[in-house]
Amino acid sequence: MDSTIALFPLSTVLFPNEPISLNIFESRYRKLIQERIGQDPLFGVVLINEGFEVGPNPEIHTVGTAARLETIIQHSDGRYTVTLIGTDRFRILSTSLDSDYMTGEVEWLTEELDADLSSNALGHQVREEFVAYVDVIAGDLQDPEAQADLKELIREALSDDPETCSFQIASNLPSNSWQKQALLEIDETSVRLSTLLQLIRRERQMLRVAGPTIAADYRFDRQFSAN
Repeated sequence: MDSTIALFPLSTVLFPNEPISLNIFESRYRKLIQERIGQDPLFGVVLINEGFEVGPNPEIHTVGTAARLETIIQHSDGRYTVTLIGTDRFRILSTSLDSDYMTGEVEWLTEELDADLSSNALGHQVREEFVAYVDVIAGDLQDPEAQADLKELIREALSDDPETCSFQIASNLPSNSWQKQALLEIDETSVRLSTLLQLIRRERQMLRVAGPTIAADYRFDRQFSAN
């Protein structure tokens, strides 16, 4: 079923179930917030392909994620600080600039079913590879108990659902925006998991060669969500 939603171009990718905080200060997006409060989704987040978040309307990718409003703070200068959570993926069919902000007619995307349930086993494998990757990053920790606690925290936070787990890991890998966009656009969970498996193994190998100290400032401080 097609829908028309407001679009919010960003220089980052939003995944389903991923939280994001935004500082809304540009006038057209302040108007968007004012007009969309109380509606779900608030808007759709799309990655900028060319251009800037502020200024003339940028060129955008065609696959994005709807954003549901979690919290909102209005500041005395008119700015908004909002916390959002990614929900459903969509593909843009057409865009319009009839409003002060961009809107798009979109079709909602669903994951292709895994008839042989191979994604369940693959999901478990990717989870364990990611935990091992965290172990390499945490190699500088002086306290072995703290390192073990971090690994267990990540393992427990990752969902048993392969689709949800794939988006959790995709959002927390230190990949660039184009790599994350490619992961978002994959419609089959098992294909996304296979791609993540390759990325994680590559990152682990790079860390083994360069040493864990290069990742000392990398923190797993995003809010994992199993919902």
